[in-house]
Amino acid sequence: MKEKNAHYFVRSQLVREREMPNVKITCSSDAVSYVREQIGDYDREVILAMALDTRHNVNATSMVHIGTSNESVADTSDILRIALNSCSRNLIIAHNHPSGDPSPSVEDKALTKRLKEGASLLNIKLLDHIIIGIDNYYSFADEGQLI
Repeated sequence: MKEKNAHYFVRSQLVREREMPNVKITCSSDAVSYVREQIGDYDREVILAMALDTRHNVNATSMVHIGTSNESVADTSDILRIALNSCSRNLIIAHNHPSGDPSPSVEDKALTKRLKEGASLLNIKLLDHIIIGIDNYYSFADEGQLI
């Protein structure tokens, strides 16, 4: 247990010391542009977590999970850890649908609900869950699904 905590501390220090590009997310289209740069060309589902400060500047970004061509499963604690490790109070998650259709699945809706509830307990605000398709995207925030 002691070794594990020491390793964890070193990892979190390296993440914090890494210089992040100066990216500010003010709306879903800003987030989509940033997400497309990160995971837009993957042929598998990839879940990306973006931790933001109180002014919505990106503090940390992490690919939380790389799945198959039609499925990606992520643990909510892995996603929330990104915000906690970067001392962020805001979180946006995003993933791609390689099929091109960004319509949310039942699993996407369930993940969003779990993340919103878990983040709330940690005083973190889930700002959005974005699903990108080929030429379009779905934003849970824009669709009123995070209220």
